[in-house]
Amino acid sequence: MTDPGPNTSTAPDEALSSLMGAALNVPIPLIQAAPVQRDSEGYWTHPAHPEFEESQSAEAAAWVKAQQVETHIAYLESEAEDHPAVVAYWGDTGDSNISTWEPPRPDGDGWFVLSIHDTEDWGPVCIWVRRAAQQGKGGAA
Repeated sequence: MTDPGPNTSTAPDEALSSLMGAALNVPIPLIQAAPVQRDSEGYWTHPAHPEFEESQSAEAAAWVKAQQVETHIAYLESEAEDHPAVVAYWGDTGDSNISTWEPPRPDGDGWFVLSIHDTEDWGPVCIWVRRAAQQGKGGAA
C-alpha cells in the first residue's frame, strides 16, 4: 500500500485558520522582574511592557490578565507634602524630576516595578506587579 501523501485539497482559509489556532495556543512569555534603571528625571518603564495610551484601559487590562499579574499603584501625591519630589513636582517651579522619590513597595512577596511614569490625572505613579499566585503570602519582599 502506498502512502497517500499530504492532503492537497485543504482550502487555504482552513489551513490558515488551523495555523492561527495553533499559534494562538502557544503560551505568551510572562513578564519577569528587570533591573530598574531610571532616567535622569526619575522615570522608567519595563522593557517588556507594551506602551498603552491612557485611553486604552481595556487593552492594558487584557495584557495584565494575560500576564497573570496583579497590580498595585503607588502615587507620588500620597507622599508627605514636604517630600522633595512632591515639592519639585507640584511646587512653584513645576519641575518634573521625581528622581528623589522611592516608591513604597507593597506588602508581600514577589513585587517588581512595571513602570514609574507621569499621568494626566494623578501625577507620577509607580506600578508594581507580581504573579497572581503570590497573593496572600505576606512578608517582606
